[in-house]
Amino acid sequence: MDYIKRAFLYLRRRIGKSLLLILVTTTSLIAILTGLTIQNALLKSSENNKKPLGSTVILSSRQHQLTQRALSSGFDSTDFWSYPIADAGRAQVSRKIAKRLARLSNVASYQIHSQAQVEAASFRVPPLNTDSKQSATAKGLLSNNQVTIFGISANLDDPNFQAKKYSIIRGRGIYNSDLGSHNVVIERSLALEDDIDIGHIIKVRNSQNRVSSLKVVGIYTAKGANGHLFRALEDPSRTIFASYSLASNLAGNAGMVTQAAYTLANRQQEHAFIEKANQLIPSPLQLTSTDRLYRAVTTWIQALSRIALRFIWSAVIAGSLILFIILAVMAKTRQKEVCLLIALGEKKGKIAGQFFIETGLVLLISLILTGAFGNFFSSLIGAQIITHTAIFSTPLGISSLIILVVLGIIMVSVATGLSLFIVLRSKFNQVVF
Repeated sequence: MDYIKRAFLYLRRRIGKSLLLILVTTTSLIAILTGLTIQNALLKSSENNKKPLGSTVILSSRQHQLTQRALSSGFDSTDFWSYPIADAGRAQVSRKIAKRLARLSNVASYQIHSQAQVEAASFRVPPLNTDSKQSATAKGLLSNNQVTIFGISANLDDPNFQAKKYSIIRGRGIYNSDLGSHNVVIERSLALEDDIDIGHIIKVRNSQNRVSSLKVVGIYTAKGANGHLFRALEDPSRTIFASYSLASNLAGNAGMVTQAAYTLANRQQEHAFIEKANQLIPSPLQLTSTDRLYRAVTTWIQALSRIALRFIWSAVIAGSLILFIILAVMAKTRQKEVCLLIALGEKKGKIAGQFFIETGLVLLISLILTGAFGNFFSSLIGAQIITHTAIFSTPLGISSLIILVVLGIIMVSVATGLSLFIVLRSKFNQVVF
């Protein structure tokens, strides 16, 4: 009987064992597919996200940057915006210079930030949250009624609003049109503490003992800060958003800001921008390039790529090992069959061919099942490894599918070859029929 026909007959007659092989092979292929899906999605994510990520150049005083680095060394921060309370009120960047640099070529967007520490004059401030070790430290740095006026160009300039950890629940946010106004946005717990609503006037007292009236135009809620060091020491109820001009005025530095950030459209031209900008700023100021966002994306992608690569090879090795164990156990039961074929004059090459055809058919069926159901299961498994499930919406390319087939062939071939080696080295003269 032809060895190809024998392979088909064996799989049909040993349906239970065949289904077990198909189940194990399909499971291994789905695991490999999960890793390939992650790799493919990361490649697309890298291409889509790195392109719009220009570098960011920070303009601030040298003293401010030294203070910021010193204070931030003992605290965790996840973004490049941090404004130490110890440095508040030392705004030394001229708004005119900041806007002059914004008109240079290659500037895609810019943000101007300022801040002031003031005392609540007409309202009560909620007590600090002592659950945070930073908030516990704050008791030695902040008085009971001290709040931070955090000046921005617009809400979207703040990383907490960008990450949707802060969101406006009533009224509106701070816009560029609020420049020069006394409009502010307060946190929900502060509004509840003093029964403050949209349109109400609150009063604050600055370090010069001057009382200013602020109009509440919005109320925001905080789901969690993302690391603004020393900004009211992670207590949003003590953070009031306003235009940067108002914060500068309250700090007694009208016309000055703490720092400005310029997002460049082309990171390759960053050096040229810094050289041109250095000609327009006085010596007390300093430009610092920060590509932390770019590095964060790159690091995240590289870390997940390594996870995906290890996952793929782990699936290949584990699948090969499990298949080998099953085939080796099955081979022991087939010694009589192989011995009889050899006695009838069948060549060992054709016997080996029969084994490989059997596992090849199993692989073919498993690939079909993986194609039909693999996307669902790979997304389900991948979501347990990576929380960003949106990346699994990227379809696999032809090259990834080819890799899946090749790895499947390698896995099945290794397992079949090892099990076949055990069978063909058996002492057939000792086989008892």
